[in-house]
Amino acid sequence: MKFQFRMVSILCIAIPAISGCWGSDCSNLVIKESASPDGKRAAVVFSRDCGATTDSVQAVEIHEAGTVFSANDPSKYIFTMRGEHKIDIQWLASDHLKIDRPRNRDDIFYEKKEWKGISITYTPE
Repeated sequence: MKFQFRMVSILCIAIPAISGCWGSDCSNLVIKESASPDGKRAAVVFSRDCGATTDSVQAVEIHEAGTVFSANDPSKYIFTMRGEHKIDIQWLASDHLKIDRPRNRDDIFYEKKEWKGISITYTPE
């Protein structure tokens, strides 16, 4: 049963157009937003819940300044994790973001090390 829920959640992240998981039935809660030191980008930690049939997900996404945060664009996601956890973000430089996340790797779907010239490091809490 746990495997089935994980597969549904992975499909919701990896293939949103097919799975239909990114529809209007999902709720998003911004937990933290942080602008890069040069003000050109912002990183956002948010929680996404699409109902009882899928696990809630916490994610970090980066978007360009002047654009609006949208949880509906998984191409901007750099980190995703099933469930509710303490996740923190800190810009170390305009091209370097640090993400503090739990040690439990079983709930992590993916964590990118680089996104559009931004280096991303992870520190397990």
